[in-house]
Amino acid sequence: MRRKVNEQLLDSVSTCSDYYPGGMLMPNRNASSDSYRYSFNGKERDDEVKGNGNHLDFGARAYDNRLMRWMSTDPQFDRYPAWSPYHFGYNNPIITIDPNGEENIIVIGGVDLHGDREKFINSGLKQFNDFISLQDKEQTTIALVTAFMTKEEIQEVRNKVIALKEAGQNVSIVEVTSGQELTNYFNSKSTKKAGISKERSNDKVTDVAFFGHGLANHRKDGPSFEPGWYGPNGDSDKDKYKWGMSDINLLDPEAFLNPCWYFYSCNSATDNKKGDNMVKEVSAKTKGVALGYEGKTDFVNIYDAAWGITWYTFVNGRINASDKYPTGGWKDRKKNIEKSELKKYDKGERTKL
Repeated sequence: MRRKVNEQLLDSVSTCSDYYPGGMLMPNRNASSDSYRYSFNGKERDDEVKGNGNHLDFGARAYDNRLMRWMSTDPQFDRYPAWSPYHFGYNNPIITIDPNGEENIIVIGGVDLHGDREKFINSGLKQFNDFISLQDKEQTTIALVTAFMTKEEIQEVRNKVIALKEAGQNVSIVEVTSGQELTNYFNSKSTKKAGISKERSNDKVTDVAFFGHGLANHRKDGPSFEPGWYGPNGDSDKDKYKWGMSDINLLDPEAFLNPCWYFYSCNSATDNKKGDNMVKEVSAKTKGVALGYEGKTDFVNIYDAAWGITWYTFVNGRINASDKYPTGGWKDRKKNIEKSELKKYDKGERTKL
């Protein structure tokens, strides 16, 4: 703390503390002014609850640094079945941290050049809003694949994120112009850096949702997420924007924390000729859970309006969060199998929904 005395600036110490590994203050080795409210890991103390420095506010939960236990259950306790929902840092605070930083990422695959142009954007914005509402302590990021979007459309999506950020929400947007940039962002929190970064290690990915085109066995790298499908430049557009099996292989497992993946793109769970699919592979690679459709994904009924997209856009504008998520469509028209199958994988193993 800096004070002004006789026109001179003087520095003074506001607090000094030594801690045991779990954050408990060491007796006779700490001092703090009454005005300084923070303690272990920079978290705010609430001394009225359990005495001096024994009750800390981590945002999502309160922490007792003497017991090395949270005072309420982990909101994501179902991801750690082998651990108590009250544990801190896997009971080993010397080598692990329990940061606030966790990131949800919504990947929006540009615009659709056939039919409802903004259907991927609008359903992605619904997921964006739902993540913010349900997991407001985590950062939520839109990874906007700018395939075939106009400058005005990109700016409109930016403005929606900026408005929420200015209102105090923990949100951000990153613009992606290739499949490689998307992989980079997953691994490093930067579209330019390829490997795992310190920033990503301290802010791991917990939830990912994809909205866009998807192909099954039409490509060597299938199944794949295909923002460039139906592009005017043919295969060059597909190759630039696609994100497929080879990209999953480049993901660094250390960038993720028991993630949940949701694929609202077609054929994400459709097996290729080797018997593999995106949902299976990404759950295995990142040691998480993933869901997606074997067959088509249908965006037709994402709006409640009786007149569909025409009335919806008249009332809300072209770019706005949809009312519903996409659902399963045709599984195989050639074989006349109408219903796509939603599949779930946990660490590469098929499980029940």
